[in-house]
Amino acid sequence: MTKDALTRASIIQILRERLSLSAKESSQILEGILDTMVKTLASGKSINLEGLFKMKVEQTPSRPGRNPKTGSYVPIKSRKRISVSISKALRDKILANAPAEDLNEDSF
Repeated sequence: MTKDALTRASIIQILRERLSLSAKESSQILEGILDTMVKTLASGKSINLEGLFKMKVEQTPSRPGRNPKTGSYVPIKSRKRISVSISKALRDKILANAPAEDLNEDSF
């Protein structure tokens, strides 16, 4: 992980500073949000955070595959995967290399 990554600890710190909360309260809020997101995806529903991203669980179909070592064909089973689509607004900000201070701080 890079030094500039946004971590749980840094999100908790941001919540503490911006909302004048204790570390325990900030941690409980973050864990509640993350737990809700996990349960939502696990139930098959999607998450749509307007202006940021959309996450959904997709079922991939079974398909034929090939063992690269032997060249023999093997079946690849159907499975679930998480799909994340970034919003156009966020993509435009990232691709334009917008400085962090241009981002709306109220969105955090």
